[in-house]
Amino acid sequence: TVTTLAQNWVTVHEPVIRVLGRSMVFTTLDDGWLVGGKGFVYRTQDGGNSWQQVDLNTEKELYRVFFSDTQNGWIGTGEGTIFRTTDGGDNWTEHSFTNAVPTMVFTYFDAVHFNDANVGHISVGKLRTQYLLRTEDGGITWTANDSLISQTLSRRWYAIDFFEGTHGVIGGDNREIQRYSHNGGATWNPSANIVDNFFRDIRVAKALNQNDMLLLGDGNEFSGVPTPI
Repeated sequence: TVTTLAQNWVTVHEPVIRVLGRSMVFTTLDDGWLVGGKGFVYRTQDGGNSWQQVDLNTEKELYRVFFSDTQNGWIGTGEGTIFRTTDGGDNWTEHSFTNAVPTMVFTYFDAVHFNDANVGHISVGKLRTQYLLRTEDGGITWTANDSLISQTLSRRWYAIDFFEGTHGVIGGDNREIQRYSHNGGATWNPSANIVDNFFRDIRVAKALNQNDMLLLGDGNEFSGVPTPI
């Protein structure tokens, strides 16, 4: 028997949005961010009751937004750059991560996670080539993690999370490629394969503590397994 205690959902605001929203994060109960499309950024400071558009002065496709605390945040683009704020979103500066792989033309930005205001990781790449990049200065400079470079057709990392900035897990578009780290992402180790013939793309990762990790993935809806965990 499964018992669910669902809350009632209500529409709190209907802004005129003509582009795809891709990522949302709240730093407090009131302060939240929504990004997507060509330079599309919205901010709420009243828990989502009202939203105001924020101008980053860019038309680049925005894919992910992440805040490590109320002041330090990042917005990743699909064109080899990442925006950074250190004052809660009042001001943003753009930094390129293309120097990490000078021969690469980045076209997508799949995941971002910062352990603190300085150390962070992003999953970026283009068709058939995926990189996990690491920064130790808040996103100003980046280096490629050689142990997580993929040049096969089916290798993309969509989700990454850490517990207390040390114990991490990363997953992607294959149930055999998830990795774990116990040193803040400096190095990564292969995890045991997921024994499930229907499990497909891992979309969400959550590190609950140093031992327990959750992965939420796409299943095979035609076989009755739409969302395995």
